[in-house]
Amino acid sequence: VAVVSGSGISEGFAPVAKPSEVTVATYNMERFFDTVNDPGVSDVVLSAVALANRLNKASLGIRINLGAPDIIGFQEIENLNVLQLLANKINLDAAGAYTYAAYTFEGNDIGGIDVGFLVKNTVTPISVTQLGFAATYTSPCTGVQETLNDRPPVLFRGSVTKAARTLDLVVIVNHLRSLNGISDITPCALGTDGQRVRAKRAAQAEFLANLIQSEITSNPNVKLIS
Repeated sequence: VAVVSGSGISEGFAPVAKPSEVTVATYNMERFFDTVNDPGVSDVVLSAVALANRLNKASLGIRINLGAPDIIGFQEIENLNVLQLLANKINLDAAGAYTYAAYTFEGNDIGGIDVGFLVKNTVTPISVTQLGFAATYTSPCTGVQETLNDRPPVLFRGSVTKAARTLDLVVIVNHLRSLNGISDITPCALGTDGQRVRAKRAAQAEFLANLIQSEITSNPNVKLIS
């Protein structure tokens, strides 16, 4: 398995995959929105021209710079609509060489960004599951349970056959709480904003660690990428 990442097409090129290799990429799309104003979230509404430009750049980055990986985990995707538009653009540009299918779920982020996958037709999907949507942690600011995962992890199970070898693998795409505000001493009801950020980050890390450990415990030979 070769793992690559990209946040823009100016960062160079992934190594060319061998025929026997399965490639998995992670790609932060940096607030990739569509042209629709969704109620209840602070999304950005793009013009049709701006969306077309972003789709074109992302298609180039994925096909050319990342080498069209078998599985791509995305961060900061608004919804299934815009991820499907990206899949459609790549599939059109690839001109029949391969196709991608889109998978994502709505999360809890007030900015309307989620995580998801594009999965190439070289991969046989087994299941795609969002985890921890309703999970909570104890906020040091309020002393009560609050939402833990703004962007809940999504777990993909699939099977890939290359060079007469079949590989079953698990890929978890994450977008955990950022470092923003980690040292903020602004008071809140029971502590500081920085304490809240640190507690949430720690609780998210523990949630993810437990998720990975459960996969390893149930199958010690699991091929897992997070």
